[in-house]
Amino acid sequence: MKSIVKKLAAGLTACLCLVSSLTGCYSEDKAWSAKRGDDTAAIGVYIYYLSSAYSEALGKVEDSSKSVFDQEIDGKDGTQWVKDRARESVKMMYYVDQKFEDLGLTLTEEDESQIASMTSSAWAYSGTQFEKFGIAKTSLEKAYSEFIIKYQRVFNAMYGEGGEKEVSDEELRTYYEETYTDFDYITCSYKKTNEDGTSEDMTDEEKAEAKKDFEAYVSKIQDGSLTMEKAAEEYQEKIESDTEQFHNTTIDLENNSSYFPEDVVSKLESMKEGDVASVDLPDSNVFYILRKNSIAKKCDEVLADEEERLNVLSELKGEEYAELVESEALKLDDITFNDSAVDSYGPQMFFSESDLISSESSSEE
Repeated sequence: MKSIVKKLAAGLTACLCLVSSLTGCYSEDKAWSAKRGDDTAAIGVYIYYLSSAYSEALGKVEDSSKSVFDQEIDGKDGTQWVKDRARESVKMMYYVDQKFEDLGLTLTEEDESQIASMTSSAWAYSGTQFEKFGIAKTSLEKAYSEFIIKYQRVFNAMYGEGGEKEVSDEELRTYYEETYTDFDYITCSYKKTNEDGTSEDMTDEEKAEAKKDFEAYVSKIQDGSLTMEKAAEEYQEKIESDTEQFHNTTIDLENNSSYFPEDVVSKLESMKEGDVASVDLPDSNVFYILRKNSIAKKCDEVLADEEERLNVLSELKGEEYAELVESEALKLDDITFNDSAVDSYGPQMFFSESDLISSESSSEE
């Protein structure tokens, strides 16, 4: 579930960066923001979601050099979009609470411990700023920590074994094997270390000699007289390095290809499982030795690990689930908002000049 938690936590991360002083007088009428049944959300819950919505808006505007409030988002005035989004977030919180209860779920000791830990960590990092906004620690816990844990638990119950939207191992396997590539690699360097410890490029003649050694490793691995692991050990000893040279990774080449040179990605895509090949990039001072592994075997390992399986499940169904939560939350008609309190807080209080990115910088990005 790492991907879901990361996505939700991103809202908090952005919120932590918004520093401003909150003005206005406290009154009992403004102490709460929304009610549903016996549950009453403090005004700090709404303020937290307002700040999160403002952070989201910063990434949605067309012109990042202008204020959110001087632009439209999804056809709405920027200010109104942020305020509407904050209300929607309150509704999503209540929907997840209701679904959690409907599914017969309860917070375990581990859940409670996680909630407390997440809240304490966030508060220790930026409690002073939260208080300036008017967000109490209890509000942060309800709007952020508790929501994330319940959101995750509901997802697990709905899409996991026996759930109303249960996803089979066969469906997960199809997704995983079509998406990921598992391979081992060794990166041999065309650089040399001088006696004084500095590093410099090899000469063309030295590169030619080094290439022969690298290719010898490839040939021996291909004919079975040397394993990838042993080749990596021999190379590590040769260059007198303390860093392990053998690497394994499982990656979505289509969406994360930037981690490796284009030639490496192209080579991997053309290889069959079990193939050993090389990619020579002397201009970049690197020679790759590659071995493409069985993705089916890797998938067996992933599906046998509960946490890894949930990670794949969240990749496959996380977006669908997020859309479901949002759409179902909007159908709730039994939430009472304290309009006088809610409307007294505007997203402008989160604005900072540092939120604006110059047109030149935006273009470069």
